[in-house]
Amino acid sequence: MKLEWVESSAMFLTRHMMLFFVPLLAVAGAIMPTLSASWIAAADGSRSGRQRS
Repeated sequence: MKLEWVESSAMFLTRHMMLFFVPLLAVAGAIMPTLSASWIAAADGSRSGRQRS
């Protein structure tokens, strides 16, 4: 494998890295209001299956 091939591919990916993160950021922004409004209930719901003594 030639260094030029790796270097050109790495430069391409580095230059366009934001394209990989935009969908993740868009989803995080879309669900953030729901998540912030119900994170306590979700955290408490994970314990509701256990019996309290």
